[in-house]
Amino acid sequence: LHWADESTLALLIHLANRVAQLPVVIIGTYRGGCSENNPALVRTLEELIRMGIRPLKLAGLSEDAVAQMLHGMSQRQVPGRLVSLIFEESQGYPFFVEEVYRHLIEEGKVFDEAGQFRTDIEIAEDDVPENVLLIVGRRLQRLDENEKPVLTAAAAIGRSFSFQLLAAVCKMDVDELFTVIENAQRIGIIVSGSEGPEIPFTFAHELVRQTLLAGISAPRQQQLHARIADAIEGLYHGALNERAGEIADHLLKAEFFADSQRLLRYLTLAGKSALDAAAFEEAQQNFKSALSLQGPVDLADRADLLANLAIAESGLERWEPAVE
Repeated sequence: LHWADESTLALLIHLANRVAQLPVVIIGTYRGGCSENNPALVRTLEELIRMGIRPLKLAGLSEDAVAQMLHGMSQRQVPGRLVSLIFEESQGYPFFVEEVYRHLIEEGKVFDEAGQFRTDIEIAEDDVPENVLLIVGRRLQRLDENEKPVLTAAAAIGRSFSFQLLAAVCKMDVDELFTVIENAQRIGIIVSGSEGPEIPFTFAHELVRQTLLAGISAPRQQQLHARIADAIEGLYHGALNERAGEIADHLLKAEFFADSQRLLRYLTLAGKSALDAAAFEEAQQNFKSALSLQGPVDLADRADLLANLAIAESGLERWEPAVE
């Protein structure tokens, strides 16, 4: 209905007034966030509601339903990891489920040489199927030239983000930033987050976030991540241990825009914080990343990293059998 002209919408109202006693169902769909730019659609929706016809908001498929859909497409049992990965990417939207699955097949990421499902499937942050880029890109065209860079910065922060951090990264007037956020919410790009007041905003769809990132070059993405790391460090200078993993993640993505000694420091802090929380696998990953850094590492720092890595691996060996 968001593509319908005024005469078609008038016909819909005409029919809705006359089919109430007939065994007829008329189904009309419209994309959320589109009505404010279509006065005829607004009037139609108001008239239908006045007649007692309430719109239903459709959610995406459940993870189990995505598994069934993938089973139908592949004609075999799809591993749970692949189902979860595609579910997270698509949020259960059938078009996105199909496009992401076909894209992964075309990229050779689904099956190994023997034709079996791979166990090490990963999706890069800016690896978006071409058809999804076209569809989501058309929706993003409704943003003006000042709004898109702000939302791209938000996309680099992550699926969810705080207003304070985005303001620190963009260094713009608070009222202007509120206007950008409110417009993005109005057209359905951003929704209120579920993680409380600390992280109040979330991208409505992961593929929208990834499409924004895919719209800028790799060096620009890296520079954005470096700015985000700086902003987190500035905002939370009294709680750097708790934020070390977040900062280290952005510094890793910043690549040559990040100082290696600074990255070493935050990877070590993140690893030790993970150890304290008994998150042994996360600690192991941080210590391994620190040990793999290019450039000179002080012998004492290296010995400390190796000792902590051994503790993480030992804890992981004891933890996994205990969980089983």
